[in-house]
Amino acid sequence: MKKNLFTLLLLAFAVVTSVAQTSDTSNVKRKDSVFTTYWYLGAGGNFNSTWIINQNTYGEPLLDSKFTPNFGFNVNFGFDYNKHFGFKTELGYAMLGQKYSGSQYSLPVTRSISLSYFTLPIMIRYRTAGKTAKFYIMAGPELMILLSATQVYQRNGVDAPPFNGIDVSQKNIKGRYTGAAGCARVDFGVQLKPSRHLLIDAGISTNYEVTDLNGYAWRGKGVNPVYKISHDLYVGLNVGVNYIF
Repeated sequence: MKKNLFTLLLLAFAVVTSVAQTSDTSNVKRKDSVFTTYWYLGAGGNFNSTWIINQNTYGEPLLDSKFTPNFGFNVNFGFDYNKHFGFKTELGYAMLGQKYSGSQYSLPVTRSISLSYFTLPIMIRYRTAGKTAKFYIMAGPELMILLSATQVYQRNGVDAPPFNGIDVSQKNIKGRYTGAAGCARVDFGVQLKPSRHLLIDAGISTNYEVTDLNGYAWRGKGVNPVYKISHDLYVGLNVGVNYIF
């Protein structure tokens, strides 16, 4: 897991740095390219590596976590109130979850958990000085509302049988998770302003759920061997295109 996250972060940083350098060395010099104060509205998308920290297999042997790619989309609104500081909020949809593989009782097992959320972050952003390009970092809380939760849990090619009275391979598992999650969000990247009314963001988004992913009634169901809080986590590339008013 750590190796995959490190590789993804390294690749994203290289892409963002390359874009910023290209913009800064361009020969286009416009008076209206200097960043001042403005409102903006736009849309964006994420390509994420998603994880569930501390899986819950309801007392059965744990499985190995696998790289799990997912996507997210949002409509965003922001205000940069001086040349360095601003805020941004998003109304978004995010697909999270985790894929697993391994063995239980000497039989091969695959498990795929798919979670979908409505997301609402509110972030403060700091930007460096620049003309057509600025590096930025922004952080703040994010509320996630669970929309759906499904899984495919198979052992030796068929659905895993019940264990200790629990239907471990149940398809619809929304009731096993909390309906709302409190998260910490941190983004960083480069902000480009190629024209008077166009603003482009490209960077890395990270989000960590600080509350417990598991629903209250499922926190003591077959511990492995001691119950640990589960958390959603994602790290990914993001791109947004905005109109400046």
